[in-house]
Parts: sequence; C-alpha cells; structure tokens
Amino acid sequence: GCEYKASWYSDRACVTPDPTPVQGCRVVDPDTRYLYDLTTLTLSRDYYQTTVTVGGFDVKIKANVCGVVDCGPDIAVCAQANGKTISLGKESTVTTELAPEKGEVQITYTGGDTSSHCLEGKSSKIIIMCCRAEQDMKILSVSEGDCLYTFTLCSQKVCQFSPKAVVSTQSTGECVFKLGGTVYDFAPLARRETNWKVEDDDRAFFINPCRGVNIDSTMAGCTDNSIACMREKSVLGSRSLGLIETRLQAPGANSSQIALSYDGGSDQMCSDRSARTELLFSCGSSLGTPVFVGESDYCTFKFTWSSFVACNASSRPVASKTCKYRNPASKGPVDLKEMKTPYYSVESTPYVVHVARCGDVLGDELEGRRCSGKKVCVKDQRNNRVLSFGGSADEVEVFARDNSAEQIIKSTSRCEDSDSKTWQAIVEYTCSEDAEEKVYFRGMSHCHVLLGVSSNIVCASYKAKSPHMSFLLATVLLIGAVFLGLILLYICINGNRRDKVLRKFRAILPVRGARTQPVAYKRVIIDMKEQEEGNQACDF
Repeated sequence: GCEYKASWYSDRACVTPDPTPVQGCRVVDPDTRYLYDLTTLTLSRDYYQTTVTVGGFDVKIKANVCGVVDCGPDIAVCAQANGKTISLGKESTVTTELAPEKGEVQITYTGGDTSSHCLEGKSSKIIIMCCRAEQDMKILSVSEGDCLYTFTLCSQKVCQFSPKAVVSTQSTGECVFKLGGTVYDFAPLARRETNWKVEDDDRAFFINPCRGVNIDSTMAGCTDNSIACMREKSVLGSRSLGLIETRLQAPGANSSQIALSYDGGSDQMCSDRSARTELLFSCGSSLGTPVFVGESDYCTFKFTWSSFVACNASSRPVASKTCKYRNPASKGPVDLKEMKTPYYSVESTPYVVHVARCGDVLGDELEGRRCSGKKVCVKDQRNNRVLSFGGSADEVEVFARDNSAEQIIKSTSRCEDSDSKTWQAIVEYTCSEDAEEKVYFRGMSHCHVLLGVSSNIVCASYKAKSPHMSFLLATVLLIGAVFLGLILLYICINGNRRDKVLRKFRAILPVRGARTQPVAYKRVIIDMKEQEEGNQACDF
C-alpha cells in the first residue's frame, strides 16, 4: 500500500540504434541535430600527405576529405612508390558515419585498385577526431588490414558542442559555465520582466536567455519555461522555439564563438521534429542584441549575438579603470565626467532609475535621501522599495570602441537573486551627434541594472575641451584688450597727458621677457579732466 506509480513516455528513454553510414559528406546527428559538413575540410591542392616505410621502401600517401587528389580521375586516396601509383579509394563512393560516443566522424572510400589478395579493390577509412586546439589538420597515423587502409586526422570542425555543459534553471537564472579555464556568465542577458524582441517581416521573436520568456497577453500558446517564442501576424497566439531546461552548449568548430542551444519547442511548425533555438555568440564591446539570421531545414531558428558576455579576459581588454580613456579611432582623450548632468534619471514603469555620472555619487535630494552616497539607485513604484548600491570606493571599468563605450559599475552589495553574486550596473554609451544627451532604461537582468546613454562625447569626431587651449585663448583676449586700450589713449589724449598715462600703463603691465607671477588685475579708472578750457575729457 501507499505506493504510487506513474508512466512517462519520452524519446530520452529510447535505445539509440547504431549509426548508419550516409552517402555523401553531410550528416546530421539524430539525437542533437548537429550538422556535420565535411566539405569544409576539402583541400584544393597539397592535400593531406604523409610518408610511411613498407618493406624498406618509402611510400607517399595522399588523401583528401570529400574531394580528389592528383593521382587520377575520381581518386580520393592513393599510395605512390617507385614511380607507381595505387588507388586506395574513389571519391564518388564516399560514405560518412558518426561515432559521437568516441568524438569521431568516419568517412569511407571504396573501389580502389585490385590485387591478388584484394579482389574487390582496396578501400580507405579516414577517422577524423575532435581536437579543440587550433592546429593544421594532418594525418596522424596510418594502418593496414584486410585491404582496408585506415588514416587518423584531427580537426576542430568535427567537434560537436559539449552536451549538458550547464543545465539552466528558471528559478535562479544561473547561466555560468567554465571552458578552457575561462568562466562565461550569461546572466546579464536575462531580463526580469521584459524580453529581447527581434522582428523579421511578419514575425516577431521573443527571447530571454537563462530565465525564460516573460509571458504577456499577446503570447498565448507559449509557456514560461520557453527560452524563445515566435509570434506570427497571420496566426493567433505564439509558439515555443525551445525550452529552458535543455542544455547550454560550449564552443564548437569556431573557438571564438559560443552557442547556446535549446530543444523541445513546438512540434506544429515542422512535421517530423520540434522547434529549437540556437544563439551563436561572439565577443563584443557591449551587451548587444540578438539578430535573426534564418531558419535551417532542421527546424532550428538561428540568431547571432555580439556581446561582452562571450569575451574572455584576453579578447576584452579594459580600456580604463577610471572615467578617462582614449578613443580607439581618433586617439583623442575622452572624459565621461564631461557629461552635462551629475546624474541620469529615467522613469520606465514600474521603475525610476538614478545613476551617477562616471566618478560621482548621488546626492541627498533623490528618493528621500535613500540614494545618498550611492552610484546606482532603483525605486520600484509598486512597493516603494529602493535598491541602491555602489559607493565612491567601488570599482569602475570602462571598455571603449570607436563610437561607443561601456561603463561597468561594480559593488559589494549582495544580489538577492544569488548567494554568490553582487549587484552591477552596465551603462552603454553610444555616439550621437546631437548635443542633447538622452538616457534610456534597458531593463533589469539577473543582478544587473542596464542603462543606455547617447552622447557626442564618445563619438570619434568629438573634440575634447583642452584646459591649455582655454588658457591660451584667455591670454590672447587679454593682450588684445590692452592694445585696444592703447589705441583709444592715442585718440583722446594729447601731448604730455598721453605720456603720463602711458607711464601708468607700463607700471601695471609685465615687462617683456621678465619672469612674472600671476597678477590679480583690477579695473583701473583714469579720470582725466583737462583744466584748459576747450579740451576733451576721457573717462576709462
């Protein structure tokens, strides 16, 4: 008694049959739907070559992947020795077979030359192993047995993304995994109450990595455990493009990119499989935004995303630990403290957000002094709660590009969504030739406050104010005023009176070439009234 049983039918419990060789050089993993395209390994010249010693003779081996070599028509692999060439397989017979449990892809060529012990002709098998390190692909080993020659190569291009590198949970929104000693944190992309929206003709995509989409009244049909949803203008409601509980995937063939892949979406769009989403990330200078690139034959909706979350330490250098940096394009100085206001305030229901200008802190006048001394202050109008963090001693980092910059305000204030994280603010500065600065609230993600500021200060064409130029201009104006005064003196003063006034001016002007200390000049009033009747009086 007291025993409850349940049945659960899932493809995850199915026994996966042995892989079946596929004619050609393009094959799809039936479990992960990852496409292996071996034509990317085809060489047009030089080929994959090695030399082995057989019976005291050096035998040169030439091989190609999904292509031919220069040993004769349709020959994909050959052996050359003593002026003779032997075919070890024809390119037209190529088949591809997956061995994902070994991290390998195998291609086989048949129809090679016959011999007394190889009546059906020689054949070759090329085993291409996954290797993460970037290196020139070459033949690593050669073996022979029963008329079959086996070659081993190594390439990044057959590396499928590592399965289940991280399992993301909707309750915490944690999105962190480690690869090659680098920790990637995708949490800044997760939005609390909104979604990333991408429009493509008559379709709209809603994406929210790590946490799942936030459902509203226009998204009926999509569940909140979906990582992405699609809404079509001609169809009522929306459809899921992948569930959040599925795996994140680590870098694949191109080590500079990271893919997050989500399965288990709606099965109403494709007849034989459910929809899935693939987010392909590359290192960028800002948080970035997703861009829809297309839909594959395998019901996969692909997006590219250039963002700093995909950068490692070496690919994203810190431009400055202060508010000053040099524009990478113009090499001119940029000082974010030149912004016109001491802080930015923006209201986006239900939040009111205040962020201090770079290098400053907020004053007592905001939110009943609850923001005083902090760099960031967020008021939730629904419950009147105020989140404030970042003091004058907290770290600031500025990352710069030609016409943009990104300021990261770090703090020691613990984030309530995570036991191990602290609050941060990300302020993205974008170039605007308009002299008026504009501030945008871009949302709150997992332990992050996101703001955008458009300003001409970060433009490559911006000319920073120079204190040396200001001093020089003031000096020129002063000298010009003095000479103008002298001209007026000559006009309205005659004879001895003029000489007397000139002596007074020489007394207050620095002697040319002499070292002088700064002088506090005062307005000099010279009131001269000519005693002689009929002469003009001058009042300066």
